[in-house]
Amino acid sequence: MQSPRPPPRPLWPWDDAAGDINDRFERGRPSNVLRDAGVLVHIWDRYENWRSNRPWELLSDPRYDHWSSSVINRQQPKLFPRGEPFAGGIIFSPLAPVLCGYAGDSGSGTAVKGGCDGGKGVRRTPLSLQAAMEGSLASKDFNEIIVDGRQAYAAQLPGVVQAFLVLTWQSTPGGFERTDHGAFAQAKGVRKEYLKSLGLSRRESRGHAPLLAYTFNPYLTPIVPETAFTVVDDE
Repeated sequence: MQSPRPPPRPLWPWDDAAGDINDRFERGRPSNVLRDAGVLVHIWDRYENWRSNRPWELLSDPRYDHWSSSVINRQQPKLFPRGEPFAGGIIFSPLAPVLCGYAGDSGSGTAVKGGCDGGKGVRRTPLSLQAAMEGSLASKDFNEIIVDGRQAYAAQLPGVVQAFLVLTWQSTPGGFERTDHGAFAQAKGVRKEYLKSLGLSRRESRGHAPLLAYTFNPYLTPIVPETAFTVVDDE
């Protein structure tokens, strides 16, 4: 008699993605365990597959084989690249296949596996996740965490994409919190296409891979408010 087949892995193992992300942000600390480290964020750059409107995937060009990301938490809130305004991106789940890290910008670009195999093609020494976080914590700057962008990443879809992101910030001391409407519309459209690519109805996709706003304010203490990530679209 054959053993019963295991149940299929759920698309998202989180009942409350925003709550899980905020919890990791608060509890995050230097660690080689991604769930304990904080929140892993990729800010969109020119290396995603925008041509097919699928920026949760990399360009098909084989030179681009990794995601450049940053782990952030309450003690280390700065994003790569330095939390610039009017940007969006992806929040990876703890399923993300991390290859190595750097205590700052490594210039990984087209380096194979982001330079994690011996540091070839980058300007820093590849480190473990924990060591990269410890280095960036000491320098009070962002870290660069390299995530495999090909086979290991694809094997974890869709659960590796926990949420989409748009940044809000204050441009001047005492200024109003700002969110670029173009970035918001772009991120909202990407989320819609992502859920559509999974073949889910609007009802089935409700609450999954939500669009969250991350508020970063370099002019206040703390520079991130009590609730770092807020839901702006989960329908």
